[in-house]
Amino acid sequence: MGYYQRETGSRLGIIRNSILNPLPFQRAGEYYRRAWHPGDNIERRGIGLGTDKETPKKKSKNTALQTFKQNREQGFIRNRFFAAFIDFVIIGFLCQFAFMLFGTPDLGTYLDMQEAVRGLARDAPEVVERMRLWQEIIVTVILIGVCYEALLLILFGGTAGKLIFGIKVVSVKEDRNIFLHKLLLIVRSAIKGLSIYLMSAIPFIFLCLTTFGNADARSGFDLFSGTKVLYKKRAIWFFGTRNKE
Repeated sequence: MGYYQRETGSRLGIIRNSILNPLPFQRAGEYYRRAWHPGDNIERRGIGLGTDKETPKKKSKNTALQTFKQNREQGFIRNRFFAAFIDFVIIGFLCQFAFMLFGTPDLGTYLDMQEAVRGLARDAPEVVERMRLWQEIIVTVILIGVCYEALLLILFGGTAGKLIFGIKVVSVKEDRNIFLHKLLLIVRSAIKGLSIYLMSAIPFIFLCLTTFGNADARSGFDLFSGTKVLYKKRAIWFFGTRNKE
């Protein structure tokens, strides 16, 4: 009888320990985690009671992008975009002022001729006149934009939009002659205007995209003129503050 009690007690103990042992439930949870969250890369040590060990992340091979993120303050590209938008608005007002003085660029006449040339051949006089008027508008707007940007870069080191955000265009070489620097700023604006005029502004878009391809966020215009764009003073309070460099 004693043997039967001991044998029964040992079996009941095994059943009790199997029910109370949390190991199977922990293993089931681990299998679920690995099946549905394979990106966690978590390895369990021991029998499931150890600590988690995270697999180290691989470093990105794009060192230029890493350096770009480290060197540029937060919102730098965003502020450059809004600065360009402000400059475009100002150029629009300047074009309207030029039309009031000289009658060009005459965008209203160009739009009024749209219905008149509908269905006509490309060599029709009305179509040729409308194309000539479009070229005149494009050239006038680009010239106004180039003169606006070049003049403000020479005088203040930045356009109105850039100055609002505390951004300036400076020379890469600190010891560059001041007159050479001013001349290169004019060249920078001229290259920008030419890139807009050629091939429906495709070169302009390409030169702007080079901003994301180097650590100093230099556009193609900056690479040609040996300049770079950075924060030089505090911006207006509602655009955030920036430290002087």
